[in-house]
Amino acid sequence: PLLIRTAARWQDVPGAVLAVAREHGCFGAHWNREHGVNEAARDALARRLLEGEQRVVCEYNDQTVIPPG
Repeated sequence: PLLIRTAARWQDVPGAVLAVAREHGCFGAHWNREHGVNEAARDALARRLLEGEQRVVCEYNDQTVIPPG
């Protein structure tokens, strides 16, 4: 099913993702990379939280011809 969660601040998103993973027994998470400063920080924190519980994280390049860096 499609699940929708909202977060008041970008800093709250990683915790919300982890809560959904716990609630539904998810083995991991997949998302497309975003290259803004806050988005990269959000994704790095989400990765640390999920991997800290032995969950797999898969990130994909999207919306770029050549990924930054």
